[in-house]
Amino acid sequence: MCLTPAQRRRLCETAVKGFLRIGYRNAGTAEFLYHDGKITFNEINARLQVEHPITEMVTLVDLVRQQILVASGLDPDVSQNEIRGHGHAMECRVNAEDPLRNFLPSPGRVVGYREPAGHGVRVDSGIGVGSVVPPFYDPLLAKVIVRGRTRAEVVDRMARTVADFEILGVKTNLPFHEALFREEAFQRGNLWTTMISDLRIVERMRGRGPREERIAAIAAALAAGTGPEALARTIPLQRIPAPAWALAGRRDLHGGADAVPHHRRR
Repeated sequence: MCLTPAQRRRLCETAVKGFLRIGYRNAGTAEFLYHDGKITFNEINARLQVEHPITEMVTLVDLVRQQILVASGLDPDVSQNEIRGHGHAMECRVNAEDPLRNFLPSPGRVVGYREPAGHGVRVDSGIGVGSVVPPFYDPLLAKVIVRGRTRAEVVDRMARTVADFEILGVKTNLPFHEALFREEAFQRGNLWTTMISDLRIVERMRGRGPREERIAAIAAALAAGTGPEALARTIPLQRIPAPAWALAGRRDLHGGADAVPHHRRR
């Protein structure tokens, strides 16, 4: 279920009191369970977690900077009583895994990559065109975080943002996210731990989309011994179009094939 502002405030106050009681002085994540009007403590993670951008988007506080300041023996930029929440935020993990094969990891090489952008949209990524996704580690490729005034606005913005994310060369869970956001129960905030299996979200995902169908057609043609010339006549190969700002940069600034280098600093 979706907590009301008053319930969320109670959770935050409980967490802050717990941190103060033990003399904790750093960023941390306090986890609670809320059921039948009761708040039950779960655990405290004395570190930043993969979801920390949600807090940063809502509070407008750079948590990584605060940790560095504390580790350097300095005081944080802000105190707890100065922190205020603004609107709602949501994060999606973009993993190299195939939702139609029980989320089996999908290692390989990224051959096409384009991030979504826009107001209230943030992408934390460590990959680009040519990046190799190995089979030995967590398949996390990127995180998409959006912010809005209300939860409904955030869900709508995230659905459009995920649909605009382009990653080619490896399977990702982006189609699963798109299917999840179409569920009325999720849109209403009616959530439970077994909802994915109960609603048969994966089973009802229709196909793999036009891009995956083209790849399958190419693979089938190659397996049948079709030559490259005939393949080119029958399969419409497509290239991810460059955004307008990149095209303008190449034209006006005499940029190369890519206006932004693949190895970006974050």
